[in-house]
Amino acid sequence: MFGHTHSDIFKSVLSFETNQPVGVLTVCGSMTTWGGLNPSFCVYELDRETLLPVKRQTWSFDIATSNESDVPNWSLFTDWTADYKMDDLSPSSYFDLAMRFLVDSDLTAEYRRRQGRHLTGGSCDEGCMKSTNCDSLYFDLYLNSQCNGDAIFDWKNNFMGSFRRAL
Repeated sequence: MFGHTHSDIFKSVLSFETNQPVGVLTVCGSMTTWGGLNPSFCVYELDRETLLPVKRQTWSFDIATSNESDVPNWSLFTDWTADYKMDDLSPSSYFDLAMRFLVDSDLTAEYRRRQGRHLTGGSCDEGCMKSTNCDSLYFDLYLNSQCNGDAIFDWKNNFMGSFRRAL
């Protein structure tokens, strides 16, 4: 479990040999604001026997409402299994969610809206759907670029991305 990316996301961990899901990195958004994102924290419930996660919830702080009412307003923003219709929090379920990003534009737009705890969101076209799928499947910059069909090194149009890949 990781934090401080400001986005509430996940990354599937795939086997090098079979490309099947073997793990998942869950990243909770930050308690600080950045770029208009509302602060958040995540609550994970673990099974007592196995210590495997059985529930993941993201709680968000609505800055605008809290400033208007002068009362802190933390509320449940995302219940991962319920909101994304996941069977459980297994690597296979996260992988299935990533694959659904390729075919369900409404789900993908909703996921992207919830990443930053935005109260309203937009639409998601095929490029957005593909990018969200790749970002959820490939933490490795090289594999992510391949998935997105991007040039691995594009010094003219993506200098910083190419520089990070070169390191």
